[in-house]
Amino acid sequence: MFDEQEFVLVCRRNDYENGIIGVGLFLVSREEWEDTDDYSIKTFDLLLTAVENNVVKLYPAPNNAVVIFQTLPYSRKVDYIEVD
Repeated sequence: MFDEQEFVLVCRRNDYENGIIGVGLFLVSREEWEDTDDYSIKTFDLLLTAVENNVVKLYPAPNNAVVIFQTLPYSRKVDYIEVD
């Protein structure tokens, strides 16, 4: 399980609207996700996740490293939506 104080679970807005979330779940730093100042954060990272027994967690990488799936410009945040 991921720390909900530290991360937000997101997926592509288009996948959500089409009901095909599937494996497209990512974690984003809550600080990056909730930032409202367009000039303070230029990018945000989509962190790779793993789902085991309906539990979402950070992808298990060697040395407990976080795996960044993609770094996107903050303007692309509108392409993603927070999911519960």
